[in-house]
Amino acid sequence: MRSDASLKVLYDGPQKQRGNRRRYDGKVNLADPSRFTFVETLADGVSLYAAVVWSVSLKRCIRLAYLRKDAALRSTHANPDAPLKFSIASLKRQALNEHLLDLFTATFDLEPTLTKSHPNDQTLLNYGVIAT
Repeated sequence: MRSDASLKVLYDGPQKQRGNRRRYDGKVNLADPSRFTFVETLADGVSLYAAVVWSVSLKRCIRLAYLRKDAALRSTHANPDAPLKFSIASLKRQALNEHLLDLFTATFDLEPTLTKSHPNDQTLLNYGVIAT
C-alpha cells in the first residue's frame, strides 16, 4: 500500500441507541502507532505493528502490517516519525535472483558453499533492485 492510502480505523466502542451504527473511528495516521497492535521487534530495532482497517479504495477490511524503525537508533538528521521505506518490487527481484542463482548452481553441479561465499554473490542478488 502507498503511504497516502485512504484507510480508516474500525470503531469498536459502544453504539448509540438509535440510527445507523458507527463504523469508523477516524483515518489511519502512520506517524501515530498507538492504534496499531505491537507484534514484535525485528532485527536492527525495526518494530512490527498490525491492525485490521477499512480500505476505502478496496472497499473491504484488510490486515495492515506496519514496519517502524525505533527513534533511538536513527541519526539526528532523520525524521523519527517517518515510516520505514522499502520496495516490494525490490524484494521480489531479490527473491527471483536468489532462485535463479540456486537453479544455476544445481544445473551446473556447482558447490553451493563456494557460490554463496563468493564476493560477487550480493552483487548478483541485488541486480535490478531499486535503489532506496
